[in-house]
Amino acid sequence: MIRRMPRTPAVGLLSRIWPLLFVAFAVAASLYGLQAVSGIANSPAQPNPDQLRLRLDEIRWTLQIVVVAAGLFAAAQAGFSYFNAQAFSKQAEDAVKRIETLREELESRFPNFMEAERMEREASKTLDDLGKVADWRGSYESLDLRRRQRLLTVDSWVAMDMRPLVQDAAAYGQKLYRMAMLYGSKYTHNRSLGGGSVGDVERAEYYLKLASDYIGETYYLLNEIGLLYLEFYAPRDGRTRDVNYREAERLFRKSLLNKSDQQRAHYNLGVLAGKRGEWKNATGHYKDALTFPDWEEGSRPEMECNILYNAACAWARVEHFENALIHLRKAAALGYVAVLSVDRDYTDPEGDFFRLLNEAKEETRAEVREMRVELSRRADETPGDPPSRPGLWKRLNNAFRP
Repeated sequence: MIRRMPRTPAVGLLSRIWPLLFVAFAVAASLYGLQAVSGIANSPAQPNPDQLRLRLDEIRWTLQIVVVAAGLFAAAQAGFSYFNAQAFSKQAEDAVKRIETLREELESRFPNFMEAERMEREASKTLDDLGKVADWRGSYESLDLRRRQRLLTVDSWVAMDMRPLVQDAAAYGQKLYRMAMLYGSKYTHNRSLGGGSVGDVERAEYYLKLASDYIGETYYLLNEIGLLYLEFYAPRDGRTRDVNYREAERLFRKSLLNKSDQQRAHYNLGVLAGKRGEWKNATGHYKDALTFPDWEEGSRPEMECNILYNAACAWARVEHFENALIHLRKAAALGYVAVLSVDRDYTDPEGDFFRLLNEAKEETRAEVREMRVELSRRADETPGDPPSRPGLWKRLNNAFRP
């Protein structure tokens, strides 16, 4: 804040004494005039016209002096106000120049300061845009190289001091959550290319736990942290894997306590049961997941199809082939290619889902062949052949060879 320039001692003294002098003079003049008139009126002798005229002239001059003094007082006050206004204006100009000088010094000493500020705002907007993405797993791939670099280079800023750009804690927590999803998406994307850094997983966990400090342990945060233990931290030695599986299960069940009518936690528990080889339990969890038609972000047909595909695999592992075909047919109708991580769970020699189907009863195999023809026809009739459908038809046709 700019402060007013203090007045000089002389100006300050005059500004305080001048009104008092004027009031004292006006009172004295008025008393003098009243005393003169009263003296003439109370005189026992016949008033002398010349003397009366003289007294009246004195009163008139006194009043004129009062009027002139009032004008001088007003002029003096205006002068003082003008002087103060000029002084304040000069100080304001000096303050603006000083601010510009300080900014120039800041830019000269820290040349990247202004660029960093601009990058921060761009990153904040990018995170807001990521909040509109239906499936976070594709969020990293959807960003161009420049926006990826912007987000990842301001990593420390996002974690340490993004709050000045966000007014409330909940909004800040949501941005941290989106940053975690970005790192998870980055890991998934790089893994599909044969890479994938554990550091990205650790950053995702860091942001998820930091976000929970601002928005609490919401059911979707608990699900995401549980997935880290299930998908990313689990493939280690047997003892560590079991510990991570138990932690993942604890988080998924805690998520259900926060929100029981959700699809994701039931689905995650089904995946966990499958990894443990508890196929009967897996079918129950997938059944529970399918009772809730919507994913958290809204209608997600591709996720329903993924659940159906996993359920078909689980039913096949317990040799309930009819149930497996029912779920597989529904999944195929939606035209979704199951994610690679799910495929790998069921393609080993001991547990290949399609091998189990083809080794089933002859009538089941006949039904599979009939379904293969139906899928081929449907693939040919699909307008434009969306990328997800031809891949599914091809894989199913190859798998259903008699």
